[in-house]
Amino acid sequence: MVFKDKVALISGATSGVGKANALLFASEGARVGDRHRLETCATLFVL
Repeated sequence: MVFKDKVALISGATSGVGKANALLFASEGARVGDRHRLETCATLFVL
């Protein structure tokens, strides 16, 4: 758990390379957040 108790904010975490990076960070213990252009679409999730 390299990123235990850490948060990774990844742009474009819903698809493509951004999603792959989000999954990688989450698999290493990070909480992962995606910042969307619209505040109402922002997400913070744990995978």
